[in-house]
Amino acid sequence: MYCPKCGKENDYVARSCQFCGADLGGGGAEPSVEETAAASFRVFEYAGFWRRLLAAIIDGIILMVISAVVAFVWLSPFYGRPSALWGGNLGILTAWLYYALMESSSIQATLGKMVLGICVTDLEGNRISFGRATGRHVECAAEN
Repeated sequence: MYCPKCGKENDYVARSCQFCGADLGGGGAEPSVEETAAASFRVFEYAGFWRRLLAAIIDGIILMVISAVVAFVWLSPFYGRPSALWGGNLGILTAWLYYALMESSSIQATLGKMVLGICVTDLEGNRISFGRATGRHVECAAEN
C-alpha cells in the first residue's frame, strides 16, 4: 500500500505510514487487484546520456589500467615484445570479463556506474545473469 502523503510503499497490514506516520486507513485487509498491480509496477529512472558517458570514461580508464597489468603479467615471458594479436585478445577478454562479471554481480554495476549511481537491471528491476550481461557487452561491442 502506498502512502497518500509521501508516496512510499508500506506493508498492506500497516495502519500508518512507517516513513511519515500518515494514516493509511483500514489495515489488515487483503489488497485489491488494483493495489497488487500498482505494487508490482515499479518506476525506473533511466540514466541520461552525460551520466552514461562519464561512467564509460571512468570504466575506460579503469580498463586501461587493468589491461596493462594483465598484459604485463600474462605476456612478461615474451620479454616485453608481445604480438599485437595477443595484446588485442587480452584487451577484449579483460573488457568482457570486467563488464559481464560486474554487471551480473550483486553490485549490479561497473565501478564507473557505481560512482554515478547507475544500476544495471532487467525490465522488472532484477539483477541480470552473467549470460545476459555477456550478451549486452557483445551487442554494444558490435555496434561500435
